[in-house]
Amino acid sequence: MKKVVAFFISLSVLLFLAGILFGIEVGKRSERKLMASRDGAVATPTMSTLPTSMQETRISPTPVGWKGNEPESSGNVNLPTAGQEAPGDPTQGPSSAPEDPTGSADDPAQELTPTPEDGDPGNTPTAAPDLTPTLTPTPTNTPTPTPKPTNTPTPTKKPTNTPTPTKKPTPTPTKAPSPTGGAVSGTGYYGKLKVVGHSLTDASGKPVQLRGMSTHGLAWFPDYVNKELFTQLKGWGANLIRLAMYTAEYGGYCSGGNKDNLKKLIDNGVKYATELDMYVIIDWHILSDSNPNTNKAEALKFFGEMSKKYAGNDHVIYEICNEPNGGTSWADIKKYAGEVIPVIRKNAKDAVIIVGTPTWSQEVDKAAADPIMGYDNIMYALHFYAATHKKDLQTRCENAYNKGLPIFVTEFGICDASGNGSLDKTEANRWIALLDKLGISYANWSLCNKAESASFISSGCSKKSGLTYNELSESGKWVVDMLSKGGANTASITPGAGNISATPTPTQKPKATPTPSLSPTPTPSPTPTATPTPTPSPSPTPVPIEIEKAFGPVKGMNVNVENSGNTYEDNEGYTVFTISVEITNDSDTDETNWKRKLEFKPDYEIKLVNSWWQAKAEKKGNGIEITPTAEQYMTVPANGKLDGAFTMMIGVKRKEKAAEKPGDKPKAP
Repeated sequence: MKKVVAFFISLSVLLFLAGILFGIEVGKRSERKLMASRDGAVATPTMSTLPTSMQETRISPTPVGWKGNEPESSGNVNLPTAGQEAPGDPTQGPSSAPEDPTGSADDPAQELTPTPEDGDPGNTPTAAPDLTPTLTPTPTNTPTPTPKPTNTPTPTKKPTNTPTPTKKPTPTPTKAPSPTGGAVSGTGYYGKLKVVGHSLTDASGKPVQLRGMSTHGLAWFPDYVNKELFTQLKGWGANLIRLAMYTAEYGGYCSGGNKDNLKKLIDNGVKYATELDMYVIIDWHILSDSNPNTNKAEALKFFGEMSKKYAGNDHVIYEICNEPNGGTSWADIKKYAGEVIPVIRKNAKDAVIIVGTPTWSQEVDKAAADPIMGYDNIMYALHFYAATHKKDLQTRCENAYNKGLPIFVTEFGICDASGNGSLDKTEANRWIALLDKLGISYANWSLCNKAESASFISSGCSKKSGLTYNELSESGKWVVDMLSKGGANTASITPGAGNISATPTPTQKPKATPTPSLSPTPTPSPTPTATPTPTPSPSPTPVPIEIEKAFGPVKGMNVNVENSGNTYEDNEGYTVFTISVEITNDSDTDETNWKRKLEFKPDYEIKLVNSWWQAKAEKKGNGIEITPTAEQYMTVPANGKLDGAFTMMIGVKRKEKAAEKPGDKPKAP
């Protein structure tokens, strides 16, 4: 019995051990099967054994489509084709990779999912993470990290997107400053200036143009030399100030004026202009002294002092004789310039110097035919007043320029040559258009509130700065509009426009023009442009003869008619001309507190348009009475004459015979 029991126990142990061995063998076979299925990438048979969430991840078409669109020879990752939903931007690297099917962010195999290995599209890398927990020694999968370096171009894709942002900033900043700079085109500070051919240029030889204002006489209107007003002018588009210092008029530099005060005003003007980066002309403003040689000794001292003081200042320009007149020849001016220029050059070796031309700085043709030689950076002055000087002087200007003469318009107005009368904005626009076309610089007369048409400020305004648009004169408004636009206005001004930079204004401007007939109709004839009615037109032809015939007896004076483009016909039918009167004394004794009367014949009507300031002129009866106002002109020497001429603008027309009424009988002869 004991033997039977021992047998069954032994049999049970053997069966138990055999079962254990059988189970081990089955396990090994199962393991080998699993290994074989993984190595062969047979993903489909294992799908049934995977959890549901993993099955959904594996059957998603997105990674397959993404992989299939990837070029074999490139590491670039293309976006899915139309109809496919991308799991994220493939160019964004690991952050937009497909969701981790195992839920493990730290799984090393997961790093390869967004950058599948180039090669067989069936080698879906998403299967790898599914089995990694059960497969510890996966030597066959060790090659899979090798795609990592090959696919590093995907991070480099990121930088390819960065150039697009860099392109955006570059256009916008460069374009933005130009509209907001406030500076008008061509009206800035260009540094040191020089003259090349017929052009004013910067140091590199690039042509530049200066635009701005001339003061009136510094002795008479000193308060307008202030930085606040200059700043406002610059804001309106000016980059030039001309400081006009009279020489022979009342309070002038050579006629008893306070020289220290005048030089102080110049010093202040230069200082303010320099601080504002504007150019400044120091103007030796000859007028009644006619010939610059009259006060040449004073001019030599003055320009020696000024050029020494401002030798290193590139903002300063020297104008050595404003308006030679009274028969002063170009030879006289050249002689004077030949002595003054070397004085300036001794100190300011390269400064621009402007020389006046004969007959109120209008005969630039004479300078073009015989320019000053031996010096660089010399320019020549041209002056015009739009209601007086029209096509003839414009043609003269352009011809001289084309001959190579460097011209600078240091003074112009849009009224007549007297500084008064009606404004001719149409002709002024023609002038500015011509100057802008040729690149000629210009300064408008004058920065003051004097009760005359040429003044910049309304005579009713006593302010010296902080001006509003409505506090400007009509001429001043035109100038501001012109400067603000950087050139000629296409029509007259728009009231209340202020610092205009927009272009819609021209449509309104013609409404403000009082005399629209000025421009188109009379253009064929040079003189009648200012007259709406053609009736007085026959009178201009015999102008020089008629003027001489109009004078009555002339005693104690020599009368010279300036027949040089200053003659014109006004709206009342008067022929307006400029004369210079030289006071003489034929007696053997000096004549003090003299008085002269220029008589006209009774069949002429006359009117006084304007007179210069060293003498008083009044219409008395049918003549003009002249008396001195400056002390140095009070006495006429015995058997001599006054040094200098008095200048007037006078209108003359024939008296009309009494008009016969309809039905009246003709009068007997």
